[in-house]
Amino acid sequence: MTYSGSVRPDVDTVLRPATMADLPALVVLVNRVNHAAGTMIQVQPDELAEELQSSLTVMDRDSRLAVDGDGLIVGFVWTIHLPSDDADERCYVNGGVDPLHTGRGIGRVLAEWGVAHARGLHDARPGPRAQVIRVSHQADDARSIELFASLGFAQVRWFDDLLRPLDPLPPRRAVDGAVIEPWPLDDPLDDGIRCAKNDAFADHWGSSPTTPEGWKELVQGFGGRPDLSFVARDAADGRVVAMLLSHRFPADDALLGRTQAWIDKLGTVRGWRGRGLATALITEAMHRYAADGLTHAMISVDGDSPTGASHLYRSLGFDTVQRYVTTELVHRPAPAVIAAGGTS
Repeated sequence: MTYSGSVRPDVDTVLRPATMADLPALVVLVNRVNHAAGTMIQVQPDELAEELQSSLTVMDRDSRLAVDGDGLIVGFVWTIHLPSDDADERCYVNGGVDPLHTGRGIGRVLAEWGVAHARGLHDARPGPRAQVIRVSHQADDARSIELFASLGFAQVRWFDDLLRPLDPLPPRRAVDGAVIEPWPLDDPLDDGIRCAKNDAFADHWGSSPTTPEGWKELVQGFGGRPDLSFVARDAADGRVVAMLLSHRFPADDALLGRTQAWIDKLGTVRGWRGRGLATALITEAMHRYAADGLTHAMISVDGDSPTGASHLYRSLGFDTVQRYVTTELVHRPAPAVIAAGGTS
């Protein structure tokens, strides 16, 4: 099989872009791949359509399906490109192969297409920052580890999904000089919150500033629940100094045997860190989740974050339920800095 869609003799499969007509079958396959890997989520058609037609992915350009001789979709790949002039530019490759069709080389061909396509997206945007290609998968996924290591990827970061039951609830907390408020539902895309998010995440690994378009997709896209979300404002001037954005995916409930909300984005602007705002926001969110009839809260944390987030969440009763690893291939390193009197 080649990237142009012709057939490779040892694998009777062709690659072609995904279309909207493929979504029902593709959703079934994505869920089967996830469940086989132990990722207990139930992706929905609207959710997948949104991801494949976002500001970061163009379906016919950035996706490929592996289709066998009977027209069955047996694998998939797509890229998620985050162009940036302010941070390292990233392109994520996301894919999988039907568990009934592994071991045939399909995964390698899809991965090679994804990496080559990511390189092309980067090449179209020469700039001053490093450009990297990343893949995330479960930390114990030996097949993926071997495949991407053979393509030159190195493991660079580990993330934990943390879970906490909402019984018992911790007491609410106040922070001197700040006011905790519900997310403003009359203006859910408040640009002050977006700017606070960008400031809070400016020194986080793997983060880049969120654009207004990306902010709309994050807040009002599939699963977004600003009604379960909160902001912290400076009591003196009303400026947003911390934020917590929640997501909720009811289709996962039956699979998990619990009802949960995700603390999807949590950040404090750098001048306000160390005062307990994150704890106050998490506590307020958990009380809101419980009032909405939910049983658990979830959050994903960077295990190496310099903010100490992992320790904070665990001190509030969150425990690891899943671990993921991000592997990275540096497409173009950041240019060398020219120092006075010579090169660095």
